[in-house]
Amino acid sequence: MWRVSPVRVHLVTGAGRGLGLALAEEVVARGHVVIGSLRDRSRGAGLLELAARAHERVWVAPLDVTDEVSCARLAAAVASVVSRVDVIVNNAGINASSPELGGPERASSLALLTAGAVDRMMRTNALGPVLVTRALLPLLAPGAAVANLSSRRGSLAGKRTGENYGYCMSKAALNMATRALAADLADRAVVVAVDPGCVRGTAMSQPDATLAPREAAAAVLDLIEALGPEHRGRFLTTTGEDHPW
Repeated sequence: MWRVSPVRVHLVTGAGRGLGLALAEEVVARGHVVIGSLRDRSRGAGLLELAARAHERVWVAPLDVTDEVSCARLAAAVASVVSRVDVIVNNAGINASSPELGGPERASSLALLTAGAVDRMMRTNALGPVLVTRALLPLLAPGAAVANLSSRRGSLAGKRTGENYGYCMSKAALNMATRALAADLADRAVVVAVDPGCVRGTAMSQPDATLAPREAAAAVLDLIEALGPEHRGRFLTTTGEDHPW
């Protein structure tokens, strides 16, 4: 079992590339330990390379956040290598362009969306973080942080256009799940929803994305390090300001 104190153990889901990989890299750069999850090992070359370079600080775990059995196996595997988890970053997610949906219109266009595509997005983006967090409850350190990476697209106040049903609905649902988790875990952890900003160069990138993944990752981790009890259940920007619900 790793002897990691006084460094912190971070679990980052969807750590194979994009913002998730940048988060894993930034955790290591700050001298902490990261457990990075991958749903598809063949698409996780970046994380595997990081693990090869910094094997004392990186452990790679298989995980499908939509599968309760997979989440339970993750928790058991994590418990075999660390005694606690200090930070959970629920980063794994999909948007309308994700290959498994069969085309962006299937979760976006009112005329062409399918129940299956929207359901897959809801299970991944909204339910997945709940299943992961629940599975890891026995390992959460006192005062742990749980950061659910949401989006400005999940803001009801900010939705002024049509389409993009699956992604917007799933992130709004994630925000509600964050509120529920924050209440249920009030004596265990600080649970927040975080808008990481518009990150470019990732599978989730929007045309107006401006932030480099490593820049966004640093901002997310800075926020997590500053969290206190007063932040429980809030939807935050990386500067610590409240994001409109």
